[in-house]
Amino acid sequence: MKEIIEKYRKHIQQYGLSDELFKWEVLAKYQRKPSIDADKFVEDFKAIDFRNLLFYNAISVRNHLLKDRPEEYRKCLITLFDEKTPLKDRISRFDNEVLQVYRTLIPHLGHHHDERTVSTFLTFHNPEKYTLYKDSFYRKYCIYLGVKPKKKGEKYVHYLELVSDFINDYIKPDTELIELFRSKLPQGVFQDNHFMILAQDILYLTFDKKIESKANESTKKYWIYAPGENAELWDEFYENSIMALGWDSLGDLNEYESRELIQRELQQIEQTQSTKRNDTAANIDFKEKMQIGDVVFVKRGRSELLGYGIVSSDCYFDEGRDYFKNCRDVEWKTKGVWKADHSLVLKTLTDITDYPTDKAEFRYYYETLFALMQESTEKVLNMNHPLNQILYGPPGTGKTYSTVAHAYEIAKGIKVTDENYTTAKTWFKSELAKEEDRQLDFITFHQNYSYEDFVMGLKPDLRGEGLGFSEHRGVFFEICQRALTNLKDSQKPIQDIRQEKSFDEILELFKNKVLDQIETDKNGQYKITESVYIDEVTEDAFYYTGNNWNVGKRRMKFEDIKKIYNSGFTSRQEAKKTPDISGLAREHISYYFKITVELREFAQTKEKEITIQAVESVALKNYVLVIDEINRANISRVFGELITLIEDDKRWGNEHEMEVRLPDGKTKFTVPKNLHIIGTMNTADKSIALLDIALRRRFEFVGLFPNKDKVVNEYQDFFVALNYAIKAKKGVDFMIGHAYFMNKENQAFNFKSAMNTKVIPLLNEYFYNPRSTDDVKKIINDAIEVLNKTSITNKYEVAEENYQLTITEKNAGN
Repeated sequence: MKEIIEKYRKHIQQYGLSDELFKWEVLAKYQRKPSIDADKFVEDFKAIDFRNLLFYNAISVRNHLLKDRPEEYRKCLITLFDEKTPLKDRISRFDNEVLQVYRTLIPHLGHHHDERTVSTFLTFHNPEKYTLYKDSFYRKYCIYLGVKPKKKGEKYVHYLELVSDFINDYIKPDTELIELFRSKLPQGVFQDNHFMILAQDILYLTFDKKIESKANESTKKYWIYAPGENAELWDEFYENSIMALGWDSLGDLNEYESRELIQRELQQIEQTQSTKRNDTAANIDFKEKMQIGDVVFVKRGRSELLGYGIVSSDCYFDEGRDYFKNCRDVEWKTKGVWKADHSLVLKTLTDITDYPTDKAEFRYYYETLFALMQESTEKVLNMNHPLNQILYGPPGTGKTYSTVAHAYEIAKGIKVTDENYTTAKTWFKSELAKEEDRQLDFITFHQNYSYEDFVMGLKPDLRGEGLGFSEHRGVFFEICQRALTNLKDSQKPIQDIRQEKSFDEILELFKNKVLDQIETDKNGQYKITESVYIDEVTEDAFYYTGNNWNVGKRRMKFEDIKKIYNSGFTSRQEAKKTPDISGLAREHISYYFKITVELREFAQTKEKEITIQAVESVALKNYVLVIDEINRANISRVFGELITLIEDDKRWGNEHEMEVRLPDGKTKFTVPKNLHIIGTMNTADKSIALLDIALRRRFEFVGLFPNKDKVVNEYQDFFVALNYAIKAKKGVDFMIGHAYFMNKENQAFNFKSAMNTKVIPLLNEYFYNPRSTDDVKKIINDAIEVLNKTSITNKYEVAEENYQLTITEKNAGN
């Protein structure tokens, strides 16, 4: 256990809490939720952002139950949170009760509320007592401890017992670890005083992510994979970031200790004497041979590629799925349809790492697949979004919401729905926070915004002595340069970006591998054979010795390894003939040769890693510039001569690409075809002049208007009546958007507050004239009359005091 903690300590010293910090962040925001009080339950539960702590299907079931069976679902949570009942019994009852409720909606589907879902609900409700759980690292932790994993329904209880022992025996006594953890945990997040989330983080990163483990040092492999018959499950797998196998009758693949047991079980299930060789191979490869970091190409049939991704977890059994239950998490990199010019392999899962290719410009078959996708990536990223568009409409009609959705779809190539909007919003914020390689920039125009701010100019520089000026490059210039660099790089042939390392570079990386092994191994050894090992590395040699040696250490000089490496010898006998080291005894030349062979394999691995990193770094990306309030600035002044360059056909890479020289007289500038511009425009803003006709001609306009279906139900008739009256008086540009009449995050809609603090002041602005109060009062009274006819509990009226209109409840005062 101490070596696990030591690895974790080194990891957070270097990377901090890294991508896992969100766990402490969301628990600070949502702990003790959802409330099981009837009046708060639905809104509380809807508001929780579970991030990736729940499977997508569990989130979908939760949303369905909250919409159609909220009271029954609430009672299920009351069962789960009842601390008077033993946890094992609560989990069993919760499982059965949720299934019964969900089956009244969809009779044939599972509820996906497995022990992972249970652990997440309990952790959010009480993070001081519970912690997060996944079957994948629970099972591996059991193996590490030498204990037997429990069966379904008992795993989480057992896991909590193991976590408790881990905290008491190893975390709490380690004051150095606790001090380091506290230094990396920001203020304002969940402080984890009982170390429940810290314990989970250590186990998750150790056994699922495998920080500093040998698994990450092993040779990266490349696979071709079919996601169901005719790739029918590809969209689902892509959305959920998984891959899965469909031999569900086998159950959990992790329960099988050997290939032979899987083979016999398949023969028994299908009552056949067939060897079931291919099916067995697919399952054992998926379970054992595939590793975190491997690359998976997705195919349909024998002629189409659909995308590729990077494996990010070990094999686990998802009991919440109704089919294809043996899964791995995958970070899918791209998605599309590419026609292969040859027949792809037939099997469901095939290791193609060492497949050769007949194409002269490539060495490996997987490189041809990368090249095939690289040629057509542009078609994948387009998704029919215009290069220049303006979202316009009255206040509160969802311009900001739509901007986030459009930007995410353009940059990531993933359609945004209500279910994954939170993911898009999180990406939007994180992308803006990046210091480098951003695909997104955001700017707000105003009356004084200028060309010098937007593109290039001189700005006062007060850093030196006295007043001076320095060159300023604006947001438009910078994002155009980033997009153009990516566009040009993406057009390089794959063979031009492959990077090979020299022997000295490979040796340096290999030395680091050996040193890491020596530092982490409990005996301080890097094994050459079972009894001979390296235990010291200097500037010019490895020092090795043996368990049964009496002569102490021997030196293996790097210059001698290099001679064997470059000689191309493939056997110890041939290596023995190398003149400069022929004086070595036979057994010692064997050790030299063994290290050299290992070094060659290591070099191949590194070359493949470098190749895929290079391919990923130059994959074509779409970039997005969001210009909020685009109609507030003087467009001719801000864009200047560049207004022509943003036209589709004038973009770099298109038919009539154009380039101009900027006012500094030396900088050439063009706008690339992979940059999208999204503007927003509030049509009720009467403080700005009419929109420049040059801008109208170059942008597509997307209207966003009030939508009563998004309004809280009991106020929909009022909403329609209010906008009908406004439209009659002022026109459609001044209507009130649905955002003013929706439930907010963690807060139910308050009609009086919305009217008195937002809607009425806005209407006063619209009707700013000597008769404005009378006009606004009449419009609201007409709508209130409709509301009072449909309202069951509250009756409202318009009151006026000190020339200020307010909504009050009849006979209830303010």
